[in-house]
Amino acid sequence: MTKLCYLAGPITGTSHDGSTSWRDSAIAELAQVGIAGISPMRGKDYLLGKTTISDAYDEYILSTQKAIVTRDRWDCQRADVVLVNLGTDISDTPYQLRTR
Repeated sequence: MTKLCYLAGPITGTSHDGSTSWRDSAIAELAQVGIAGISPMRGKDYLLGKTTISDAYDEYILSTQKAIVTRDRWDCQRADVVLVNLGTDISDTPYQLRTR
């Protein structure tokens, strides 16, 4: 069974690229060792080009406050590990690792 890793980190106040580039890199790295990365930005292509992401977009069902919290909570519960980006640059970011 494939292990899952939830990729937590800044979204609100960042650009779409800033929210996804480090996650895309982490997903690629994790895949090399058989771990599937779960991005909270998956399925949110309507945010492409945003330079500053808000905390919610009520016009999009996956981006209401309730939907964000519900899906993120579910993703964290089903993940085997949570990788948290606490910085702004993947090259010098401190990480915290929590396993079940």
